[in-house]
Amino acid sequence: MSVFIALLLPLGLLLIALAGGAAFRRAGRLETAPGANARGGERGGVVAMLRGGPLGRLSAPLRFAVVAAGTLAVGWGISAALGPVAVASQPFDDWVYQGMVDNQIGAWKSVNNVITDVSTSWLVRGTCVGAALMLALVWRRHRWLPVAAMGVMLFASHYLVLGLTYLMDRPAPPNSGGTYPSGGNVRVVAVYGIVAVFFFLSARAGPRGRAIGWTILALLAWIEAYSRTYLAVHWVSDVIAGLVFGVFLLIALNLATRAVIGDDDPARDPAGPGAAGAEPAHAYAESAPRRAATGAAGPGVMT
Repeated sequence: MSVFIALLLPLGLLLIALAGGAAFRRAGRLETAPGANARGGERGGVVAMLRGGPLGRLSAPLRFAVVAAGTLAVGWGISAALGPVAVASQPFDDWVYQGMVDNQIGAWKSVNNVITDVSTSWLVRGTCVGAALMLALVWRRHRWLPVAAMGVMLFASHYLVLGLTYLMDRPAPPNSGGTYPSGGNVRVVAVYGIVAVFFFLSARAGPRGRAIGWTILALLAWIEAYSRTYLAVHWVSDVIAGLVFGVFLLIALNLATRAVIGDDDPARDPAGPGAAGAEPAHAYAESAPRRAATGAAGPGVMT
């Protein structure tokens, strides 16, 4: 049993890599298929809704703040509602915890003590701050957005997690401080995820580039989820809840970002050619049918 549990980590990594490879090949076929640009133009439904109507008449920073606050509140509320489900799963948590404690291998435990640091606070914050500053130099439009989005993400991935912890007040596993939800898993998915989103936008990455990026993020998330469970520092339900809440945070800040930039190229100089024709936010929704019909490309679509 000890060997089987140890093999779950490389097995999971292999399955994620295979799924990522399949997604990469499928993305390549989509990029080269006839009408690929037209399909890319149909992706603007949610963005058009966020940039149209009353929201479209707000300034870009205010629109970002409203969308971020609303979506973060929804994600936090859902995670709070899932807390009692995690508590109800305590018998399963106890079974997994005891299995891990009874079947730990000394050398493999040492390996997990190292790899679990992928979510350590200083590494996550350093990556986020460095990426935000670099993107602020590269972007020509909305230079404030990378710093604002990543700053909000760092705040949310810490203080909103603390709010859930205090709300649930769930006892941690013996000799551990791990609580609901797992903050390490939240940080890996949410913070590294928003860094990936901004680099996709900056590089205007196509489907294959995004497939590679999301695969790497999934690999990191599995490493963190496995190591926290193997080391018995979190209940397994808290680990799952951390992954789920991290996805909620990532979706929230991604939507808030897209509500600001829409289909604009953030690296294009606003004083350069074509800048004068930038589409106002409140007109974005009205132009959605035209963009879908003509195949206007959104962020990350190769034209």
